[in-house]
Amino acid sequence: MKELYAYLRLGAGTLLPFLLFLLPALFLRPGTEEETPLPEPTVTVTATAAPASAPEETRVTLLTDSGTWELGLEEYLFGVVAAEMPAAFPPEALKAQAVAARTDTVRRRGSSPHPPGTCCADPGCCRAWLPDTALRERWGADYDRWAAVIRQAVEETAGTVLLYQGEPILAVFHACSPGSTEASENVWLEALPYLRSVSSPETADSVPEYYSTAEFSWEELRRVALKAVPEADLSGPEEDWLSGAEYTESGRLRRVMLGGAELTGSGLRMLLGLRSAAFTWTCGTEGIRFSVRGYGHGVGMSQYGARQMALDGADWQEILAHYYPGAVPGSLDQA
Repeated sequence: MKELYAYLRLGAGTLLPFLLFLLPALFLRPGTEEETPLPEPTVTVTATAAPASAPEETRVTLLTDSGTWELGLEEYLFGVVAAEMPAAFPPEALKAQAVAARTDTVRRRGSSPHPPGTCCADPGCCRAWLPDTALRERWGADYDRWAAVIRQAVEETAGTVLLYQGEPILAVFHACSPGSTEASENVWLEALPYLRSVSSPETADSVPEYYSTAEFSWEELRRVALKAVPEADLSGPEEDWLSGAEYTESGRLRRVMLGGAELTGSGLRMLLGLRSAAFTWTCGTEGIRFSVRGYGHGVGMSQYGARQMALDGADWQEILAHYYPGAVPGSLDQA
């Protein structure tokens, strides 16, 4: 927990290389095919073999709680896209998701927390992934229909990754943004040229739980705060515990003082378990209420934004060019 507490403060630069791989997948759950929030998947799997024809550089060793899978990259991506984005989303949004996930997998190949070519099915570390058995249970009688949709998205973008200056990008994504995405330096303290704040077209009418709230009694907030930030001085009036709020241009909390201790907006969001850093608060006699917009860290592609762009006629190349400005599609041979 000391590492987490250290991150909650602004001077977390030394943790950045680890956090760039740990944090992007957090809080990324979009809706299901019926547009309700997905539960965290709990699946039991057994080992399987990668296709014999899969080249070594396109094979993935997948670590799960119940076994290790050896998969071809494209077959692995079928389970990733099915877990990360509802199959009922427009095909062009699913293709954009496939390219982002493929890019992320290739980029991590030599520098993930796991051995080269290895990733895990924990969305808090790598990416969500579901095996065929879990997808058959999820989709039921509609399995053939949805499986065909996901496979088409993966196959029609096969081998395509996003490159910036010839290198695979950090193709992070999140569920939805309240009007604009966030610049990378406001979350991970490193400014990446292709992770800028851009407009995002989804609205509250098209996103389930676009607005959310969280309430804490003053005693609950004190307990949570002092566990993470023991040097915070909470001896003064409760309504003064949080002060000096500073927001980014996208409307997310950049930094705030908690009992005199400085936290990042992302740090406070994690501490309180809020759905995004786009939040404000109101104080009452008994406690505090946080009003939140959007879902996820806000950097890179918004999944519901991609959905709306596709519905408005954009293809997958246009979606990716919008959310990762300056990055261009390339082949695995170039990565």
